[in-house]
Amino acid sequence: MLVQRVLRGALLLGALGCWSGVATAQPAPVAAPAEPAGYREAIDAAIVEHEARHFAESRALFGRAHALFPNARSLRGLGMADFELRNYAVSIEELQAALASTVKPLEAELRRDTEQLLARAKGFVGRFRLNLRPPTATVTLSGAALAPEATSQVVLSVGDYTLEVSAPGYVSERRELRVIGGEDAQLDFTLPQQAAVAPVATAPAAPPATESSSSVLSSPWLWAAVGAVVVGTAIGIGVAASSGGTTREAALEMGSAGRVLGAPK
Repeated sequence: MLVQRVLRGALLLGALGCWSGVATAQPAPVAAPAEPAGYREAIDAAIVEHEARHFAESRALFGRAHALFPNARSLRGLGMADFELRNYAVSIEELQAALASTVKPLEAELRRDTEQLLARAKGFVGRFRLNLRPPTATVTLSGAALAPEATSQVVLSVGDYTLEVSAPGYVSERRELRVIGGEDAQLDFTLPQQAAVAPVATAPAAPPATESSSSVLSSPWLWAAVGAVVVGTAIGIGVAASSGGTTREAALEMGSAGRVLGAPK
């Protein structure tokens, strides 16, 4: 009995020692990746431009820094600049990505400020779900074609837009859209089919002239012969007319002479 108790006690102490070692073990800290050359300079310059309210320049510099070293801080800077430039839909995407990033993550006050800015940005956009009939219809937004997967939900910043929906064999629909912010709506587009158009009857075309007839009509010998006949006819008529006049005159002269000769002396 004593031996069994000693064994059980030893086993219990060993188990407690193992648990204690597991509980007190701390994970090794993950070293943050080193910032590449040029990153810190771009970030500092972007902050200076932002404070001077040069938001386009600030966004360009934050974009340069993010290209060198993508992380939560560079994403936050992009979201801040796009918010000031009124690119609210883009700003929302960047701020959400900043909150989700685990590279140089946002903590404490930075995270709270980013969440507040994200809430403000969401108040300046409208969300629209497009219900298309037929489902294969294509959508253009102010002249730019939308990808088919992007039509399930369109996020638009405040402003005026033109939506046009079209499909082969259907009548297109054009709709003006004004976004004031905060909208969450569904837009239905049902395109009517185009009416069938009856074919228009046309008169049969005249048969083309044959090669033989066109060649005969275009022959110079034919028109020379016609001209000769016309000229000859004219000459004949003239001769006949002049001959008739001479004969009549001769007859008159002969008649006069007879009367003179037959008169009594």
